Amino acid sequence: MNTTIVVGGGIAGCTITYTLLQRGHTVVHINNNTLPSASAVAAGLYNPIVFKRLVPTWLATDVVPYCKQFYKHIEQLTHTQFHYDIAILKLLTEQQEVDLWHKKQQDPETSRWLGNVATGNIDGIHNKHAGKGTVNESGWVNVPMLLQAYTAYFSTQHNYTAINEQFDYNQLTITPQTITYKGLQAQRIVFAEGVYVSNNPFFKHIIMKPTKGDVFKIEADLCQDYVLNKGCFVIPYAPQKFIVGSTYNWQDTSWDASLEGKAELLTKVNDLITTPIIITEHTAGVRPTTHDRRPTLGTHHTHKNMFVFNGLGTKGVLLAPYLANHLAQYMHNEIELMHEVNVSRYKAL
Repeated sequence: MNTTIVVGGGIAGCTITYTLLQRGHTVVHINNNTLPSASAVAAGLYNPIVFKRLVPTWLATDVVPYCKQFYKHIEQLTHTQFHYDIAILKLLTEQQEVDLWHKKQQDPETSRWLGNVATGNIDGIHNKHAGKGTVNESGWVNVPMLLQAYTAYFSTQHNYTAINEQFDYNQLTITPQTITYKGLQAQRIVFAEGVYVSNNPFFKHIIMKPTKGDVFKIEADLCQDYVLNKGCFVIPYAPQKFIVGSTYNWQDTSWDASLEGKAELLTKVNDLITTPIIITEHTAGVRPTTHDRRPTLGTHHTHKNMFVFNGLGTKGVLLAPYLANHLAQYMHNEIELMHEVNVSRYKAL
């Protein structure tokens, strides 16, 4: 038998579970569904460009097409829709930003991702910008719908078992050949716990830098054809309904939507939008970001049948499919892990 225990029910945990099921593993999936989850409130936007420097995001040429194909396949399997190809319209305030955009359009590294710069006004927003640059191959994933699709698919698989409970590390017995948890025997275990990895005695040496983000859902009379980006993002998800985000707070890592976060996000929204808005929902999540902003994959330094899949941070929907496959290939001795994601970069305690 080829059994794997997966701990964690967010984007990372569900994606590695799906990937291992596709490889013929029997998966025991353990998650405490009552705990707050960053994935449950994630906005789900992915963007191939880092706007601060106007360069491609890490591994863009690999991860962007991979995630698109991956999600479309799951949509077909589950007869649901949760993935949408949608352009990002980046508002460029100064002429020098427009000039840089044009320059980067000629750069082979970035030309694929950068569309034309348009001028002219957009109804419902402050039109105090020099141009509007279009980002190609961006997209949006309705994360709650994705997680529902995963759950629906898992329920049809005879080699899948779900356990809703808080994982008890003290109940784990480890030998070089087997992992035993409360009488369940497996060949390996994967921890995909997000920020809760800080409670994991086997991987406490991972240096996490959790980042809280506040997100709104609003109603507004705005165009639905693209995602607006200037200080914040505005994602259309239903007629005249939008997701707005996000804040980045490294001090307050509570799960509660905060007045401070609300005020900060409102300021950003009001700097962008002129049309009246109605806030219908205000949520917050704590993203599992690492000190070096790179995901963390690999094996425990002593227990080689114990794995970690974490640190996807603000790019979970973009990175999870590609890196879940990367980890699965490593688990099957098909490849070596990329050094920059390998958990071995942290000094073992």
